[in-house]
Amino acid sequence: GVDGSRFTPVLSTIEPRNMFSIVLDYNTRVPFKTVSNAQKPFKNQGGYEDIIEAYREFSPSVGPTVIIMCKNIRQSPCQDPEVWKGETYWVWVESQELCGESAGSVSRAVYEERCEDVISIAEINPDPLDLDVNYLWNHECFRTCKLRLLGMMLNIEDTFPNVINRNSISRMKQEYQAYLASEEEFLDLSTPSGEKWDPIKITVLGESVALRMGMYFKDIADTDLLLTNKAGTSEFPTIKINNLAFAGLQAIAYYACLSTHPRYQYYEQCHNFEYDAPYQILKTFSITHPGVVVVHDSHWARDHSRPHDPFFLPTLFERVMAFNIMMQEAANNGVKGIFFLTLSPNVEKIMNGQGAKIRNAYFTEMNTFMKVVDTLSCSKDDASSIRVTVVDWAKLVCPQVSVMKCEQRQHGFEKILADSFHPSGQSGLWLTRVVLALIIEEITQNHLPGKHKWSPMKNPVTKELLALALQDGDSFGKFEDLVSSYYLCPHTDLEKLEEKFNATRTMFGNHTSY
Repeated sequence: GVDGSRFTPVLSTIEPRNMFSIVLDYNTRVPFKTVSNAQKPFKNQGGYEDIIEAYREFSPSVGPTVIIMCKNIRQSPCQDPEVWKGETYWVWVESQELCGESAGSVSRAVYEERCEDVISIAEINPDPLDLDVNYLWNHECFRTCKLRLLGMMLNIEDTFPNVINRNSISRMKQEYQAYLASEEEFLDLSTPSGEKWDPIKITVLGESVALRMGMYFKDIADTDLLLTNKAGTSEFPTIKINNLAFAGLQAIAYYACLSTHPRYQYYEQCHNFEYDAPYQILKTFSITHPGVVVVHDSHWARDHSRPHDPFFLPTLFERVMAFNIMMQEAANNGVKGIFFLTLSPNVEKIMNGQGAKIRNAYFTEMNTFMKVVDTLSCSKDDASSIRVTVVDWAKLVCPQVSVMKCEQRQHGFEKILADSFHPSGQSGLWLTRVVLALIIEEITQNHLPGKHKWSPMKNPVTKELLALALQDGDSFGKFEDLVSSYYLCPHTDLEKLEEKFNATRTMFGNHTSY
């Protein structure tokens, strides 16, 4: 029989953001450079050479591989028989909504060419989407788009039966049938029991690292926690993940656009966004109404601008102010907890002698966050307080990050970060299982009502995730050491916030830990 849990790489040039983050899961998703840039126009993002490069890296050693290629190239896989080493399935897709303009009839012969002794090739034509192309690119894909993409994958399953692993296909079929029978959107805003924490709704914000984390969190909730997370089958509340992170964009800085401080206005930056994503970020809390928010934003604390930074805040106060405004917006929409994850260290750069620069970035981020704490700290009994928890992602990835002795070989994996920066593959799954376990533990101990109480690290979700993690990687020691929490109160009067900021002295460099 077909191994239901085996890894089946799916390499795709179909609408990268939504295909990669919504349809695929950790049984099918591979790191692929064309999916990481959410700022490019909605067109075919990958080319023939990109597919071959990704195939050579991931496919020959793992078994069947599925390649989904838009019909806007003029190269047939039959031209390169030496490339296809294993059981490989190539699917040509013609869809203006998903791929942009096709290469036209002049390339018909390319798409009709077959070489079954080398690679299996088929053509499909997904149903047209009833959505504007630009809307589809600039927004997280909602019900109609997800239906079409899931339908396309099931069409591929019909064309090449039992190629994609059974777990992924089973999940896709269930989601497809559920969406056919329901008007529910992709962002799950339901509250099954009517209680504040049922489900536990977690919204993820940030850049490309956050985007990857959010993908894994959703996969984990849908796969690892299938029974624990199924409504009505467990004493633990269900977990719903809404991923509103955007690759290449920061999150926290955009909240400065809501500034009411007369000396800190950003009309030019905030009214000329080239893409819709910043508006989506600013509306995140009112759209999703989460109980907690997870933020990973390596752009926020930078004290120098970079050419690709779309929104840079030049002063420390402005960065603190933006964090404060984000907290206020969260509080206005019922958020009770914020998780701030430290930056993702570039392991290869550290190994190649650039550790001092990254160490400085790590401590700059720590000091910036501690300035937020010094300025906004308050009593947990204050009516406006929010529990803000730091999870030291940098230290989980690189336990000796403070002295910049990072190695790729960590926690039982040859490469803890395959591309040196983003979580991916089995090591990425291990890392995000640990982080989600810690987040759920924090929620259980500090937010869930009294009837949902367990001894420390003994709630069923945290126990299950850490058990799965320890099967794959080595033990880290006390994962709890990665976590510290504070009660902070956002200020609505930003001029008074500045006065308090100026009156608060932070001894930069003296923070030994969070």
